[in-house]
Amino acid sequence: MPLFWMSLALILGILAADGSGWGPALWAGCAAAALLVWGGLRRFWRGAGWRAWLSRAHPRMKLAPLLLLAGFGLGGLRYAAAHLPPGPGDLAYYNGAGELSLRGWVAGFPDRRDRVILLRVRVEEISSPGSAPRAVRGDLLVMLAPGQDFAYGQRLELRGRPADPPEDGDFSYRDYLARRGIYTYLAYPRLQMTGGQAGGWLEAAVFRLRAAGLALIARLYPAPESELLSGILLGVDAGMPAALASAFQATGVAHIIAISGFNMVVLSGLFLGLFGRLLTRWWAALAAVLALAGYSLLAGGGASVVRAAIMCGLAIAAAQIGRSSGAFNALLLSAGVMCLFDPNLPWDVSFQLSFAATAGLMLYAGPLQGGFAAWAARRLPQGLAERLVGPVGEYFLCTLAAQLTTLPLIVWHFGRLSLSSLAANPLVLPVQAPLMVFGGLSVLLGLVWQPLGRGLALLAWPLAAYTDRLVEWLARIPAGQIVLGPEGSAWVAIGCGLVILAALLRERLRPAWVLLRPALALLALGGLAVFVWRAALALPDGRLHLTLLDLPGGPALLIRAPQGQTLLSGGAEAASALTAALGRRLPPAAAGLDGLLLAGPGGWQGLAGALEVYPPARVFSCAGAPSGRLGDWLEASQLGLELLSSGRALRLDGETRLEVAGWGEEGCALRLTYGRLQLLLPGGLLPQQIPASLRAPNVLAIGADDPRAWREAGLRVLEAPPGGWLELQSDGVRLWVESGR
Repeated sequence: MPLFWMSLALILGILAADGSGWGPALWAGCAAAALLVWGGLRRFWRGAGWRAWLSRAHPRMKLAPLLLLAGFGLGGLRYAAAHLPPGPGDLAYYNGAGELSLRGWVAGFPDRRDRVILLRVRVEEISSPGSAPRAVRGDLLVMLAPGQDFAYGQRLELRGRPADPPEDGDFSYRDYLARRGIYTYLAYPRLQMTGGQAGGWLEAAVFRLRAAGLALIARLYPAPESELLSGILLGVDAGMPAALASAFQATGVAHIIAISGFNMVVLSGLFLGLFGRLLTRWWAALAAVLALAGYSLLAGGGASVVRAAIMCGLAIAAAQIGRSSGAFNALLLSAGVMCLFDPNLPWDVSFQLSFAATAGLMLYAGPLQGGFAAWAARRLPQGLAERLVGPVGEYFLCTLAAQLTTLPLIVWHFGRLSLSSLAANPLVLPVQAPLMVFGGLSVLLGLVWQPLGRGLALLAWPLAAYTDRLVEWLARIPAGQIVLGPEGSAWVAIGCGLVILAALLRERLRPAWVLLRPALALLALGGLAVFVWRAALALPDGRLHLTLLDLPGGPALLIRAPQGQTLLSGGAEAASALTAALGRRLPPAAAGLDGLLLAGPGGWQGLAGALEVYPPARVFSCAGAPSGRLGDWLEASQLGLELLSSGRALRLDGETRLEVAGWGEEGCALRLTYGRLQLLLPGGLLPQQIPASLRAPNVLAIGADDPRAWREAGLRVLEAPPGGWLELQSDGVRLWVESGR
């Protein structure tokens, strides 16, 4: 128990240091002062009321409160010491210093993508033209063209311009890399192999085995099943098609291909079930832990994999001793020790999911399995109940226990609530154990003799194909996931957290449960009513709706036809802002947009992130093919791009028509017609680029980049207030206008 509270204080100190701005000296002073005061109070004021309370162990914590304050200061000191400004001995000190020569070695497994290779390089020396080399320390992320082979420990010399990692709209790639100890980025440098080997021999052997396994999987299995096996067995899923990866995310079974805490929890349950049929209880637990360790090593031995394996090992130990509370204390202790070694862990999503999933398995797996066994014994024949308890407990209830505690984090970070996961996990997980057994054996034995591996692959391939096809089918079910947006995610996450907290304190809350049940029932009915009304208000009402959004890097225009078809024109720099705006105006269970129109060159930066949540059925452009992240997303989605030319018309439904009315290098202007309503969407063009016939007084311009120029040309211009929105509704005769912020 004392270590539990000290670990909690340490983690809280790390969290507080992130936003305090204090240096190591202040945090060290805080910890030292707490220790000195604690020692003085114990020595000189042993019986002085509150002084005694501060110096003696608290009955619940078994620890003096001043010692907790010291632990809090130590946590802040650890974080502050890890985030000191870079000095001349740090690689990040030379970011932006111009052309440099860097010498180091490959310190990670090459991340091979379709267009690039991302390589982690540990730099040892750096020099500028005409100067002597200087010893430095730090890791570098290098972006290289595909087609090159690299091995762990290989020594390199790079020539280029190191810089800070880039920012991408609302996603901070710089912070993402910083959490992994990388503060420098180098794109497409000149590269030379210098010979020699660095790094540890064990890591090199593991990386060679992993590379050989990837190559063998590609020979034994057809795509995309080969990519699925690469992700499940080796943790390498970069080659999976974007559409299939999106389907795994939408159905809530991405834990199968992304090795994380959730995945490890599922694997631990499968290993326990497998070995429990062959060995005694303790030997089965030991075999399961060894299997997790071997799997972690084969999957690359990354930090997230090792953390997840440690936490699941604790969960297995807890199941054997039958003390979930004691095991939960050990779980928090392990988290505190991990954060002491790496103070960036509290912000790592994989770490959070590992902790939450393991806690769920410790707290809820046993009660859920016991409750189901008791229910089955009462309601089902004895033989059927005995046959169901094992599979249901292993494949469904263990997963459900982990889902209960990971749900708030998933909703908070990704803004989605997957309903199809309740069906996907029970349907997909039962085949994962034999898939991993046959798939793993096909790789291990295939490395010895390939024909033997090919024979076992014939047993594993149908299971992998079943997984892929089922996930793709479930992802196409309407309303399979609900996009909540930032505010909805926050409320759902808070609600789930309160439910989990109530479950932790269920014994103390039991007397109040009788009084709370009617209130909770009314609250649930109220939430359901709000959801139903929100969905009903978003249904087609026979009117044309146009919503102009003034977003950073916008504006964006959402068109909703009288029959419900939706088309988005424009975008925003931040995907979160655009996604939140769309989430407020589309039905709660909207599967996506009917169309996307790229009418101008601006606002594309944040579109790719928003389109992952609301994918369009068709994409139109009159500004050429997009580049960057949006271009990559469009190519991966295999939607194709329909280029618009002058005079081309689009029909959203039988009455709503969009026609290309003007053309320029910046894009195109469109004329929208619905009944007697006529609107002009300038699309970045100026009035002189539009035919004079369209600049009539009865035409409204909406979304103009330069409203003043359009007013001077004789058009009435509608604008959204800064940072707000403007909505137009029309039945083809009358027009209603509403705005807000």
